[in-house]
Amino acid sequence: MTKKDIVVMSAWQYSGAVLINNYFAISSALFASMTLPIIIPLALMFILKFVGSMLTRYLLNSVYKKDFAH
Repeated sequence: MTKKDIVVMSAWQYSGAVLINNYFAISSALFASMTLPIIIPLALMFILKFVGSMLTRYLLNSVYKKDFAH
């Protein structure tokens, strides 16, 4: 694994670990009053995790390209 791979993986993990945990731990009290299925916000979180990692990969390959040159 290169440093670039580690940064992308960290961005992928960081973006959703706390968000998903808080969704089930704190928001579970509100599940009864939600008007949409529980899976829709969860699916949106997972989709945005991948969008965030793709954005991070793009930024590393364009803006921060010199930081990872060997």
